[in-house]
Amino acid sequence: MNKKTILITGAAGFIGSYISNYLTKYYDLILVDSLEYGGSRENLHENLRGQLIVENCNNKKKMQDLISEFHYCIHLAGISSLPENEINYSRALENNFMSTVNIYELCIQRGCELFLFASTSALYENNKIFPFKEVDEVSPDLMYSYSKNISENYLNFRSKKIDSIKTYSLRFFNVFGPNQNKHRKNPPLTAYLINCIESDCKAILYNNFPELKRDYIFVEDILNFIYKILNTDIKTLNSIETINITSGNSYSVLDIVNLVQEVYNKELDYEFSVPKNLWEKYKGITKKIPKERITKEVRKESYGSNHKILSVLGDDYTFTDMKDGLRRIKSIQLGNN
Repeated sequence: MNKKTILITGAAGFIGSYISNYLTKYYDLILVDSLEYGGSRENLHENLRGQLIVENCNNKKKMQDLISEFHYCIHLAGISSLPENEINYSRALENNFMSTVNIYELCIQRGCELFLFASTSALYENNKIFPFKEVDEVSPDLMYSYSKNISENYLNFRSKKIDSIKTYSLRFFNVFGPNQNKHRKNPPLTAYLINCIESDCKAILYNNFPELKRDYIFVEDILNFIYKILNTDIKTLNSIETINITSGNSYSVLDIVNLVQEVYNKELDYEFSVPKNLWEKYKGITKKIPKERITKEVRKESYGSNHKILSVLGDDYTFTDMKDGLRRIKSIQLGNN
């Protein structure tokens, strides 16, 4: 029996490479990544690096010329850094919204059966009622979340047409795992802390509020969810669905600092700076948004309902907690050295 084919965009990024490296055992893969926003060939298994298509999903003609038929699509490509999106609105819309439109239309033309879209929990950034549910109204006011919101709106609109395909918007909460991009100006918290403790560098933190917590999910739990969806009878899937990709396990910055120190059996040198300085490495950003909005972002809480993701994984599924995830990261990254 011939393997089914999956198109994965953003395939050389943190989440994309983790998924690609695993799914290659079961599927034929078409891998696309522009390598402009943190993706690296080195994240992919050696046997996959040569088949990576280095191209931006915005290039509609190239996508048409290079990509033949496939059965499923996992669309992860985009700019995920909040300040990077604020600095250049046109670039953000091109890479987060228009790339989604282009790839979705390509999916329809190529006879794709299922479209999985990487959305974000940042859509809930102004919501106050916890836990966040997929049916809640959202009103994002930062460009990253706005671009994902209009992408979801487009997919919802498009799903009602006769030629549409099964479409799932996956609202990722804070994802952590090995090989996150630690070189961004504002890297993900866990990657940043691990890099600091391994390099004996002082960590500069901005959230000194132990009562403020956010949900985190280990990248392998996302992989397990996606694998389960891909192996579900396509006829039983809803035509359009939105799912919070969250474990329901919440941590404060200080919780994570303490767990990193425990797992690495080493004291982390750190100090706190004022929240409004979080994005100070991005010159001119305060001409776009006030410092008060940056402070609000630092002090944001984020708890999501995991009811829907458990309906796929199974009610008895156990998510990886932060401590076990950090242990996995340490083991994997030490093995790579």
